[in-house]
Amino acid sequence: MASRHSHLTAPPEHGPRADQLRTRINEVLEFALGNLQLIDDYSEHWEDEDGAIVRTEDKIAIETSMLLLVLDRAGGGQDRAVWDGLVEFCESRCRSPRVRCVIARHPRAVSSLGLGHYFLSALGRPDEDMDELVRNAVATGHAGTEELVPFRHLEFCWAQRKAGRGSSEQLGQVSPAWQVEASAIASDHDGLYTTREDCYALTHTLMYATDFGSDRIPGADEDRLRSSIGSALCFAVAIRDFDLLGELLLADAVLPGNASAFACCGWALRTRVLDSRGSLPGPAFRVDEYRRRGALGRASYAFQHSYHPAYVDALLCATLLRRQDEWPESDPHGRAAHDPGTLRRIVDLAWPDPSSPGKETALELCALPIPLADRVETLIEVAAIEIVRHYDLLALRQLLREVHGSPLERSRGVQVGARFLSNQIALSRQLEPPPARPGINEPVRSAHYSG
Repeated sequence: MASRHSHLTAPPEHGPRADQLRTRINEVLEFALGNLQLIDDYSEHWEDEDGAIVRTEDKIAIETSMLLLVLDRAGGGQDRAVWDGLVEFCESRCRSPRVRCVIARHPRAVSSLGLGHYFLSALGRPDEDMDELVRNAVATGHAGTEELVPFRHLEFCWAQRKAGRGSSEQLGQVSPAWQVEASAIASDHDGLYTTREDCYALTHTLMYATDFGSDRIPGADEDRLRSSIGSALCFAVAIRDFDLLGELLLADAVLPGNASAFACCGWALRTRVLDSRGSLPGPAFRVDEYRRRGALGRASYAFQHSYHPAYVDALLCATLLRRQDEWPESDPHGRAAHDPGTLRRIVDLAWPDPSSPGKETALELCALPIPLADRVETLIEVAAIEIVRHYDLLALRQLLREVHGSPLERSRGVQVGARFLSNQIALSRQLEPPPARPGINEPVRSAHYSG
């Protein structure tokens, strides 16, 4: 890995302030401790598969310990009693008798259940007995037999490095450098074609390969990566997934340099939603499911679906504190001005139903306190993604006409949309009669422990 970031900029008018970031981090920590003290009661309402090696409470404990590790490097400001309570919770769960038994019985579980132990060790809370169990599991030669996607392997290598472990505890013979080369960052990502799984692979690879912004990836084309992240951010806005939005903002923040226009819009939208609702909603939260439960069931359900967006937001705030600059700030120079009416025409084109939740989000985006050029560029790509998700080719053609002859015609989102429309026209020439509009089967998000 290469050098630390050193890209200091003057504080922009709309950038986050250090005290606001620390306040948000403390809010998340207090929220976490208050709920984790009830986790035994909550877990009775969680539906894990019979015989599951990694349970929901394991996943939460691992993610809490990782959160503490990243926050620890961002500096002080946390309430000591809350911090100590969370560390004690993580120790009791990540090194519980059950976790020790599972690792000893199933060596492959070390790639997931061993992570919390590594994170705690990196926090200065060692456990020699647990060390022995983890080393023994790796030494069996079966700890790496479960096939891991590249970013999961990177996660394990990153955790080992943070805990000061050497190559003797490596999973298999695959190097971290090769995992980066084979990962999601090796390809471009376009919001019109991406999935949640693609986006999470992109964000997690960047988190671990950069050590949450401490390092740069040798040979990486950072401008191309930021462009991919920006397009993926538009996808997250289109599907109204604020958990994914937070992860993609974090991915932008771990790269050196200024935020893209898309990240500026994403940060402003995140702030508006957080200020108005008090929390960031999880993508799988269902109001009807929440209402049918009793009081404890509601609390359990709400925490299960809100803790991860909150943790991601705290990770983002910690990363911004460590950057020591005032991300996000787009470059307003050389950007074309636009008629404000363009925004409304695009919204009505992509979201014709006045009651659509997506239209509400699009209108919120239009009202963000950031340069008009940034809002138009972002809205154009979000609208293209929304239109393609519903396979409305007539609306896509109208959208492309809206920007014809303007600088936006050369933007990535418009070019990808034009190529998509051209491909559909080529298809229609081959098929008689034309096919019915294809359905969109959006993949469900993985239930892995650190999604």
